[in-house]
Amino acid sequence: HLCKATDFRLMPLEQTTAAAALLDEWGNDSVDWLCTHALAHLDADIVKNQLLQVKHFVRDNRSQFIVDCDEHDDEDDKKTLTRTVKRLALVGETSIAHTLFTQPERVAGSNIPNQFLELMEYMIAYRYNLGYGGRWAQHDALENPDALVARRQDLCDARLGLL
Repeated sequence: HLCKATDFRLMPLEQTTAAAALLDEWGNDSVDWLCTHALAHLDADIVKNQLLQVKHFVRDNRSQFIVDCDEHDDEDDKKTLTRTVKRLALVGETSIAHTLFTQPERVAGSNIPNQFLELMEYMIAYRYNLGYGGRWAQHDALENPDALVARRQDLCDARLGLL
């Protein structure tokens, strides 16, 4: 649900009528779910309205957030540069998130999208912790592989809401 609501790389940002219709509804079901299950103190209608403003801002200014990214070939554990591609930057100094947090007035004037920004903070923290936890688990797996299997099951159960 976080990706659908906050990963602008997945959104239909083209300047066409069909893409605009898809974009306007994009992520709304995920916002409803997140505001019910993970961030219950947020108002889903407010977050969806703010998300709409942010989606339009990103669509209209997306060239500002395009960066060159190197793609690597992982064959034989050697990271060989295969090509450079252009992608939307979600985080970093010239990214969407940086602009939203440092210049929120650009999105909605004086009506700063605080609830959507809280959702973005949650996404960034979640992704950071997931990455950090993954590195920790990889290291720990060498020491205690049985514990890793149990931790993976706990993680799956937690994602399914079984814990």
